Amino acid sequence: MSDTASADAAEAAFYDAFAKGDHPRMMRIWAPDDDIVCIHPMGPRLTGREVVAASWRQILNHGTFHQFDLSMKSKWQSETLAVHVLDEIISLDGNSSGIRPVLATNVYRRIGHHWHMVAHHAGIDAQEVPAVTVRRDNATRH
Repeated sequence: MSDTASADAAEAAFYDAFAKGDHPRMMRIWAPDDDIVCIHPMGPRLTGREVVAASWRQILNHGTFHQFDLSMKSKWQSETLAVHVLDEIISLDGNSSGIRPVLATNVYRRIGHHWHMVAHHAGIDAQEVPAVTVRRDNATRH
């Protein structure tokens, strides 16, 4: 089965490429056009293939290989779109003690006979981080 034969296969290949630092394979999982978006934890919204590819190149070029313990929370799929919501426990050298999960939403679109990632949004669980409230003119902002 190819890396993109199903949304589940594309997701498995995405995390395998991430774990192995394989940038070319990772970018084969992403849709081949500019209608893609990626938000890394605590990062800005990145849109377009060139910008998304550059962000992953920077992350994967660190040479640190990751291990992932993934926990699927929700999954929806139609004929052309799939949404996966999961927790990522990312460890370095197999040490995941004290590591909090990263919440991730991955969106895949079927293009022809292949499934490709079109969105990856990862963030820190707000329940695990103390809330910060900013008050301005007696109004609470987030």
